[in-house]
Amino acid sequence: MPSDYKVITRQNVSELGTKTSTRKTQICMYSDLTHFVYELLQNADDYGATEVQFKLTATDVTVEHNGTPFTPENVFAITSFGESTSRDDMLKTGRFGVGFKSVFAFTATPIIVSGDEHFMIHGLYRVSEYPYPEDFPRGRTRIVLPFNHQIEKPDYVEDLMSAEEAYEKISARLTGLNMHTLLFTKSIREIRWEIDGASGHYLREDMVKGGSRHTTITDGQMLNKYLVFSRTPTWRGQAFKDVEIAFGLDRKDQITSIQDFLYVLFCTTQETHLQFILNGPYKTNPSRETISEEDSFNRHLMKETCQLLADILPHLRDKGLLNTQFLGVLPNETDGLRPFYAPLLATVVERFQVDELVPTDDDRYAAARQVFQGPAALREIITPTELAFLGQAKMASWAKGVVQYTRPDNFLKALSIKQWGYQELQNALEAKYGGRNYYLSYIPDAADVKWLEDRPDDWLQKLYMLLGDALGKEECDEWTIQHCRIVRVVENKAVNHVAGSKAYFPKGKSYRDLPQIKSAILRGKTKQQNKKIEDSLIALGVKQIGEEERIDLVLETYYGEDSAQVSRQQHLDHMRLFIKWWKKERSTTKFRGKPIFRIAGSEEMQSPDSCYLDTPLKSTGLGVIYRQARQGISQKHKLWSRYREINSEGLCDFAVACGVAASLQIERQSCYHHPKQDVLRQDYNRYGTRFTNTGIDVDFNIPGLKALLRLQEIEINALVWDTLRKADPKVLEAQYRPNRTYATQNAKSSLVLTLAAAAWIPDVGNVFRKPADITRESLHPSFSYDDRNGWLTAIGFAEKARRATAEYRQKQEFARSLGLDMELVDLLNGLPPEEQNESLAQITAMLRRRARAKAQALSNQQTSIPFHEALSDTFTQGNGHMSSGSMTETSGTARNPDRRQAKLEAEVSQDIENEPSPDTRFTFGVCKKWKGKNDVVRHNLIHWYEGKCQICERTFLQRNSEPYVEGLYLVPYTKAEWIDRPGNVLCLCPWHSAMLQFGTKAVDTDILSNIEAYVPSSKGGSARPAITLTLCGESATIVFHEDHFLELQVMIRESRKASRR
Repeated sequence: MPSDYKVITRQNVSELGTKTSTRKTQICMYSDLTHFVYELLQNADDYGATEVQFKLTATDVTVEHNGTPFTPENVFAITSFGESTSRDDMLKTGRFGVGFKSVFAFTATPIIVSGDEHFMIHGLYRVSEYPYPEDFPRGRTRIVLPFNHQIEKPDYVEDLMSAEEAYEKISARLTGLNMHTLLFTKSIREIRWEIDGASGHYLREDMVKGGSRHTTITDGQMLNKYLVFSRTPTWRGQAFKDVEIAFGLDRKDQITSIQDFLYVLFCTTQETHLQFILNGPYKTNPSRETISEEDSFNRHLMKETCQLLADILPHLRDKGLLNTQFLGVLPNETDGLRPFYAPLLATVVERFQVDELVPTDDDRYAAARQVFQGPAALREIITPTELAFLGQAKMASWAKGVVQYTRPDNFLKALSIKQWGYQELQNALEAKYGGRNYYLSYIPDAADVKWLEDRPDDWLQKLYMLLGDALGKEECDEWTIQHCRIVRVVENKAVNHVAGSKAYFPKGKSYRDLPQIKSAILRGKTKQQNKKIEDSLIALGVKQIGEEERIDLVLETYYGEDSAQVSRQQHLDHMRLFIKWWKKERSTTKFRGKPIFRIAGSEEMQSPDSCYLDTPLKSTGLGVIYRQARQGISQKHKLWSRYREINSEGLCDFAVACGVAASLQIERQSCYHHPKQDVLRQDYNRYGTRFTNTGIDVDFNIPGLKALLRLQEIEINALVWDTLRKADPKVLEAQYRPNRTYATQNAKSSLVLTLAAAAWIPDVGNVFRKPADITRESLHPSFSYDDRNGWLTAIGFAEKARRATAEYRQKQEFARSLGLDMELVDLLNGLPPEEQNESLAQITAMLRRRARAKAQALSNQQTSIPFHEALSDTFTQGNGHMSSGSMTETSGTARNPDRRQAKLEAEVSQDIENEPSPDTRFTFGVCKKWKGKNDVVRHNLIHWYEGKCQICERTFLQRNSEPYVEGLYLVPYTKAEWIDRPGNVLCLCPWHSAMLQFGTKAVDTDILSNIEAYVPSSKGGSARPAITLTLCGESATIVFHEDHFLELQVMIRESRKASRR
């Protein structure tokens, strides 16, 4: 029997009133009005329906399901309204009838037929009986929603819905249903829809086992699989619907990523940024679209979900589903989770840290704190046991390899798993097997030695190849690896491990005292592997045994620390070996600092810098200095006299090359200790000045010179005299500038100042005098006067006598009265008295102008850069992007490029060699005037290009019928005379000439290398002679005649040669 619909109507009108227009907010609470479809599905699911069917026509939509039929209580609930009308009130899911009101957005008279109930709702909550369809089964439920807004015109909706609009919206909703719609329903397993003959359906099948649900959902064409876990939450003593986590499964039934919104039975609009789907009975707003992430009940549900996720992990591990692919499904720090979902990541990280959940290379699992990540090549060779030994860990496992910068890799990073790569391997080998100290020997621990001895030969092969690859990729430091004692060798029939730098490839029994690689190490499975092993050992420092290796062995055995005793004859044989090798290689590096020279009167050996040559090997006179110890002078030892037996073989030359003293050495030094360093370094002492690679810092002195001169021994001073007499004049001057921006400051060198200040030159009476106080006539007879290099003038020899002459005093007095230098006085002194005043003004003005010009020219010369560098700068002024374009055409070819190139090279080289001083390239008149430009340049440009621009190929005829040409110098011709050639000039129109001079320009490749690499077409070259650049923001190409381009090429090459001289 149906309910008494009149009673229900009277009760509703009594409680709710007659003003239905106040219910608009409850009718239209959803942003998507078709959300009623989900409300009807939820009601059907709550009442046990297993299948639901929708049928849409142009006039209505019908919903049928096989759930429990309506009861009178259901009729009352579906027709009544709650008191709240707020959109923001949070509702618990599952409250019958609340969501049903959304159907009124489409219909004014919903019809329900279910069991004994068959009624129509009108006027929002008025109920009247509706005829029961004769063919409709009593056990089913049918809901019909006629599209009759425009007929009934209800006042409880914002906008009346036309039948056409209702059809369109509901059609889009039904066809937009997807497989996830059935994912969390408790009863519904099938949804069907039919729209004007078209139809679709979703079918779900479950298999529950082991605390999880394996679900498949199909739409008839595709089939999706899921693995779903659930947990029943309790809140304040009351149980609620389950919280659930659903993972996607791929075709191999492995867990894969799926992305969707948060579900409250059905999909909300709340993004989670997770790779799996969450469902739970969260409190939503009335529209069921969002949840409050601050609500205490919802936060409690998230804690329950975290616990569910923690409980799932061991289950997935035991089922073999916790693999690297699954790691990519778990949250990581790059997901940008909101605070509401962040506890999921924290929970997973905590479980992985303490539980054995991280997949390892040996197909097991380990806790994250015991796991290491490393390159695949390392993991293949080093087992977990070996990793624990090398990594100083009690337990260690390799994490399963993952691709970098992927989701699995990001998750492992969230676990803070320790990285163990090539650098860590190097550190472990260095700590255990030495190589970390250049000077101190290192004895490995006995346990470490035993561990290495226990490694089989084939394992060491793999290690060496691994290290060889790492060195090739610069993943490890070469010196460190080559000095670790890890290379297995046979030495005097005993197996040992030495540093690669100390090991040799096998060569035979005659070298058995050398550590040679164990033969088994060199045997691979294939020829290719043999070659790789050999190359790897070479990278580790292993060498072939040769003459140099013999020398190294002799040096280490007899001339190193704790060296063996060497007989006199052995030593002479060793010296012959050293000299022979030196003559071939011309290198003394390996002998520097080694005590390889025997000294006279002793069995003692000394290093080269502690020895000197003298008779009977070579007469140097150094014995007068070093034959006895002297204060303030470094002690040196005379070489052994028996070396004369091998002197003819080059002993003296070898000794000098190694650093044995054969003369009194004038050494170059910094100006820092120069007596006038404050003047020399005045520019550097300015705030902000830097010393660069264009700076100059040169001074000269003889080590211990002051101490030598204080001895006042004629033989020693004669040696000093003879040394200075033969010296290069450059040692007389000190020079300094911090960089080429500043002029070079000059002063007498420390050597000159020391000699000038000391009383060291003996006179005929054997009295030592200062240079200024002695004359040529009073000089000791054993000291030959020789001032060809200017050294005597520099130290002020006989200066006092010169200044004492009456003539000099007269000139000096005259110069002082005029305020002039003595040189100018000499010139004026020869003029008649009446002309001196006029000449003085003219000469002084001219000399001052010339001095200023010379100073400027010198500064320009010092700050100038070579032509090829200036040319490169020309094309990188301003900013912008450039490219070297591909070149396929030729604008003009050279007839005989080889002959022309040879001629150009000779001409340019000769011009550079004969480059005049800058001050000779201008003359003085009213102003300074440079020499004119080279007229040949214009002639060649007209010949090559007929006056047309090299960029746009345009020109115009002047009144004299000649084409207008602007020749633009790439590098200003005033920088050097030799660059005033056609190769340094472009033929341009006025427009492009101005753009190149004042616009931005750049190229993106090495323009000099591109020009130098050019090959003429007659010699097989395919590129055209051109320079492509971005000029004032646009691409431009400067096209050359081949003769023109070849001349520019020659100028660049000759400039490079000149700059290296």
